[in-house]
Amino acid sequence: MFKNPTKIYFMISLMIFFMRAQSKEKIRFVSYSIPQYVISESKGEFIDLIKKIASEIDVDIEIKIYPPRRAILAFQNGEFDAYFPGLDILNTLPFFNTVPYYFKKDYLFFRTGEEIKSISNQKICITRGYPYDQKILLKKDINFTTAESDEACIKMLKAKRVNGFLCEMITGTIAIASLGYKNISVDPTNVLSSAPVYITFSRNKKGKKYSEIFSKKISEYIENKYLEKLFRPSIDKVTKTFGPGHNPFIP
Repeated sequence: MFKNPTKIYFMISLMIFFMRAQSKEKIRFVSYSIPQYVISESKGEFIDLIKKIASEIDVDIEIKIYPPRRAILAFQNGEFDAYFPGLDILNTLPFFNTVPYYFKKDYLFFRTGEEIKSISNQKICITRGYPYDQKILLKKDINFTTAESDEACIKMLKAKRVNGFLCEMITGTIAIASLGYKNISVDPTNVLSSAPVYITFSRNKKGKKYSEIFSKKISEYIENKYLEKLFRPSIDKVTKTFGPGHNPFIP
């Protein structure tokens, strides 16, 4: 009956493999395109973080990229288990957040040789749809001009149609590089706003479970310096272009 034990062993191993694969829990994530961070459904520094945690806790994941507003609404409507990057300004309903894995910091970009330390009484370009700090947006002494993209704001700055451009450091740096401009500067030590960035899970039993598991892994990565290694390419881009000072791991 058992004339070929090797074949039998192979068949049993194959059955166990498929049983384990089918028993894995799946987490569905949604996000939106962000230069460097979320390049595609399989590429980007934020994507790499999700994939690493998933591989270590042995769960299946699915990541979808939608336009920003649609991504948030799809998550709020229960189409996904989690979304990232989660920000307090976007979390209008109760959810479960992980511990912060990053701090979104906004800076003032200006024409080289025309540095401005404050945005008060200035004409400032902002990008449509970007989650700016409401305390800044509600200031009465700032003349805001809205553009459709970071690149459009930078072009307006170069053309002297605005005095400055308010933007997150990495995405602003990438936009400047994409245009090939050399006469735009920023002070990496002058942070105008800072917001913790989370992975946000649905407020249910599954969301609570995985927010705690992901938080534990993020804390581990902070301790063993993996997060610093993961985001090192972004930090190096800023340092090479504008000098040291930008640190996305502290408020």
